[in-house]
Amino acid sequence: IASRTGCTVLFINQLRANIGGYGLSEVTTGGRALKYAASMRAEVRAPASLFLKRAGGEAYGMRAKVKVTKNKIAPPHKSCEFDIIWGQGVSKESCVLEAALTYGIVEKRGAWLSYGDVRKQGREHFAAEMRRVPALCEELAEAAKARASGKLEEEDEEAVVAEE
Repeated sequence: IASRTGCTVLFINQLRANIGGYGLSEVTTGGRALKYAASMRAEVRAPASLFLKRAGGEAYGMRAKVKVTKNKIAPPHKSCEFDIIWGQGVSKESCVLEAALTYGIVEKRGAWLSYGDVRKQGREHFAAEMRRVPALCEELAEAAKARASGKLEEEDEEAVVAEE
């Protein structure tokens, strides 16, 4: 029914500790059928050390680590990290900022991040500036997409470096 209607079926399952001592130390509830029937399986983990906290110590989100353990559609065993803000969802700004840092579009020196005339201390402050100025977020996203696809020409690359 799902393939005829063009829907995606998503199952969420928990990991439990294997008490028997044989095999894997973690098992899923409900047996092994879901492991074999699924087209794609992703393992999402959020260690307590990766909770996002404000200056007062109050947690407002988490940094999730996701590893694709099975994928019949694309190459498996890829992993990524992204921020989940409680009450909002996945933070687009932090994902764009991470890509911009990876491709060298945003310069990082210590805790300071800078791009053009924008200079903020810490990822959270830079992401907040990107939320405040959506044009900045879109500009960084386009530059990161161009750099990732290899379409950034030398003259554009020099312009990006000059802006930094």
